[in-house]
Amino acid sequence: MKRSSIRSSIAAGIGTAALLALAGPLTAQEATETAAPAEEAAAPAEDDSVLQPEGVIPEGNSPEEVAARQAANAEQLEAAQQQVAANEAALANYEQAMRDYEATLQRLEEEKIAREEEIARIEAEQQAAIEKWEADKAACEAGDETRCGPMPEEAE
Repeated sequence: MKRSSIRSSIAAGIGTAALLALAGPLTAQEATETAAPAEEAAAPAEDDSVLQPEGVIPEGNSPEEVAARQAANAEQLEAAQQQVAANEAALANYEQAMRDYEATLQRLEEEKIAREEEIARIEAEQQAAIEKWEADKAACEAGDETRCGPMPEEAE
């Protein structure tokens, strides 16, 4: 999954959580209210689907209940916004850590290649020196004294 897709998924999940958090105080209040008689519940609502204008208190609610619900909603909204900010910061930190990690892997791979090239160069020089020595030894034993190495001095 791409990072932008992850970011979109996180943002969508956080948005859903914020909406659910805002709906929580409303559903809690509805559960505590007394149930309406069966015929009232079955009857279609006349104008309940329309949002109330600001300052109008919904029927059956006291100004204190509305104020408490608005305060709870504002608190939930602030908490959701802080969580979104924290998630975005965590995602940015993660993405930076991944870039650093990938850069470190690249650097280590380059160092490994350089070491392997140096080892190959040294081994090639060593092999060339061995082959030259073997050729000089064979030529010396065949009588070509120009290819003989210096004789060790005898200890007195």
